[in-house]
Amino acid sequence: MKKLIMILIMVNLVLGAITFDYVMASDITDAIKDRCVGRWLNNYVMAEYCYKQQLSSMYSSARLLAVYDQNRDILSEDQSTELEIVESCLKRWYDVDYNSFDYVMVSYCIDGQLKAFNNMK
Repeated sequence: MKKLIMILIMVNLVLGAITFDYVMASDITDAIKDRCVGRWLNNYVMAEYCYKQQLSSMYSSARLLAVYDQNRDILSEDQSTELEIVESCLKRWYDVDYNSFDYVMVSYCIDGQLKAFNNMK
């Protein structure tokens, strides 16, 4: 049996909701691979680099969101704001053409927004 991972797979842009589901790891990695190959066409060195960067950023973002989502009912006010930042970054960097996220930009967005939020307290 193939390994299952929990990952954010869909952004419902009409309702503004992020949906979680268990999906095959290969489905997620295939979408990322398609996005990178499509972006870099015949430049396989850059496509591979893109793929590795996207995977690394995907796992970081997914771990962070899972922690917030699992504790949604007991979040402090600051943590609720942080969760909103994470969800906002996911929505902003969803790529409809590839049914995937630009995980590098999601991660960059989250890091920058959380840093600025904490600096403004």
